[in-house]
Amino acid sequence: MQIIASATLPLFGLILAGYITGWRGWMGADGSRALSAFVFYFSLPLLLFRTLATAPGTENFDYRFVAAYTCAALATFGLMALAGRRTFGLHLGEGALFGMAGCYGNTAIVPLPIALHIFGPAAVLPMAMIIMIDNAVLIPAAIAAQELSRARRGQAPGRVWPATTRAVVSNPVIVATILGIGFAFGEIPLPALVDSFANVAGAAAIPCALFALGITLSGVELTEKLGETGVIVLTKLLLFPALVFGLMSLIPGLDPVWRGAALLAGAGPIGINVYLVAANYRTYLGRASTAMLAATALSLPVLSAISVWLALGT
Repeated sequence: MQIIASATLPLFGLILAGYITGWRGWMGADGSRALSAFVFYFSLPLLLFRTLATAPGTENFDYRFVAAYTCAALATFGLMALAGRRTFGLHLGEGALFGMAGCYGNTAIVPLPIALHIFGPAAVLPMAMIIMIDNAVLIPAAIAAQELSRARRGQAPGRVWPATTRAVVSNPVIVATILGIGFAFGEIPLPALVDSFANVAGAAAIPCALFALGITLSGVELTEKLGETGVIVLTKLLLFPALVFGLMSLIPGLDPVWRGAALLAGAGPIGINVYLVAANYRTYLGRASTAMLAATALSLPVLSAISVWLALGT
């Protein structure tokens, strides 16, 4: 429990600092949007690029593990987006964020330290793979949905797909993702100066985003759309990790450490990039922010129970 609290309490501290800042009027919605824009267009791309570029090369990949986690994530993303449209009347962009929130985790900040505590260094590689999947698959999918939704509202029907394609391929997050994957699979070492710069600039992404999230929450009615929030939290903390664990259990001979790491990652709180996409496109922002706060708080007992179970099995 202590290792989980030490991983999550700093997150709440940054959110609380932002909340107080917004509540006191020291920084308003414009400041929050500017801070989010800095993260989305500059700091986050550098963080993603460095994370992906320094990920393990192709020779270390267990493609069965990658395929199982990717299938679980995409199935959850798609089914949640469809359910959001049918049940809550969400449009394409909102549904994509609804789906992303149900499967995109804060893996590097919360589940990774817990996995290291339980399994030791053996947990690093599977966690790195999951971080790579989240960033290389789910973020581009959510951004593509936002751009398509935006183009549908402002373009003639014949120009929707060309406009969407141009916007997606020129997005700095997508560009950074593609470059990072290219460096990883090409086993191209980062120049020391590039690595240092990306490390420093990318380190600002998570604290700045959490601070901006707190400012946003200061202006949000937390009781709004509790049904949607409840579905997101239930899916992210229980249904998605159950699906991940079930698929991992079907892989013959899979290392139990990898299966346990996948379960912890699946049950982790919602990743901050859900908020960043929502803030950048000004879509589903209040409900995504509320769901993130609730999922982070409720992940403590869920991850504690999973950790005890995994520890007893090692």
